[in-house]
Amino acid sequence: MFVITGRHQVLNLLKLTAGAFAGLMISLLTSMGRNIVATLPFIGDSEQDNVEFRNVLIDVAYTIIMRNPLFGSGDYRSVPEFLEITSGQLDIVNSYLNIALSSGLVGLFVFCMAFVVAIISIRSYGYVLNTCV
Repeated sequence: MFVITGRHQVLNLLKLTAGAFAGLMISLLTSMGRNIVATLPFIGDSEQDNVEFRNVLIDVAYTIIMRNPLFGSGDYRSVPEFLEITSGQLDIVNSYLNIALSSGLVGLFVFCMAFVVAIISIRSYGYVLNTCV
């Protein structure tokens, strides 16, 4: 948040990117860095089943969301498509997906707007502080 709300935003973003890149290059020289890269989805070779399940979950969730796009469905866990892929036991970790399924796109919009308003408030408050100093 500091990078996008402070002074010299582009310069700070370049510094952050350069630091992250340097850290990544140094970590790749160690065995720990190679282990981290191996566990990354779509890049590494471990946890491929998890990646494939999440892709199927997104496809099924999209289908269910489009049935009730505005306000969602309270009983989305009992839909036959979900029962096929999960056998009734599903823990949706992705908050955005869970909100879109249960509250629809209206609920997802309200949820996201809370963060947008917070970021705008922080930016405007930082602007006021920078002009007063």
